[in-house]
Amino acid sequence: MVPDNCYKLVVDHQPRELEKSAELKVDLHISGHTHAGQLFPLYYIFECFHLNELNYGKETIAQMEAINTSGAGGWGFAIRSDHHSEYVILKLQSTSASNR
Repeated sequence: MVPDNCYKLVVDHQPRELEKSAELKVDLHISGHTHAGQLFPLYYIFECFHLNELNYGKETIAQMEAINTSGAGGWGFAIRSDHHSEYVILKLQSTSASNR
């Protein structure tokens, strides 16, 4: 078990079990996998039918920040007709546990 005063970071290929991560007091959950839909209209289909917990972007669940990027590449096809490719740079800065 990780002590409560330690920063908890989850890096997972797929944005799954975000609620469980939040229950386990994870501070930051980073993932990709969905490519933000990559091909039109997949993103909108995924959003409409809730096929992924987080298709793209940043969401706060309890105390946890969840980030899902569109990624730099794609899957299967060398094209992207929906959403941009991206590199995300995060700057994590240490603070005292009482200031989290």
